[in-house]
Amino acid sequence: MVAQAKFSAKSMFEELDKGPQYVLTGIVKRHATDSTRLLFSEVGDCQHWTEIDEKLISRFENHGLATCGDHRHPIVTLHLVHPNNPEAKVYARAQAQTAAFSTRALDAVPSGDTGPETDCYYDRKSHMWRKISDNTPCPRR
Repeated sequence: MVAQAKFSAKSMFEELDKGPQYVLTGIVKRHATDSTRLLFSEVGDCQHWTEIDEKLISRFENHGLATCGDHRHPIVTLHLVHPNNPEAKVYARAQAQTAAFSTRALDAVPSGDTGPETDCYYDRKSHMWRKISDNTPCPRR
């Protein structure tokens, strides 16, 4: 594993000055025929995969494994490179707005169902909190 650089406020603000960060968090798997591409999907969705070229990713963070039926996939956050053409910038902004909306929607989960204290994720398809380790429902607080 690569050691992370020491945090500094200056470097944080330099990074923020570059503009919005384009990130995707979900599960990944190897591409069957191309080692320079990976397949990405939302946690809990093993049916719909999006192909991503490695040139579009500046770095990633590993968050463990998610169970998907009878197998598991790594959960990662992909930090995407900043787009350099107008069309890609439009798509990147739209994706960032969609991600922000999803986060706000998750924050609006009714009180009393604010999520578990365990290592879980919110499955938007089943509208349930599930354990990352085995995809079973998480206990309520």
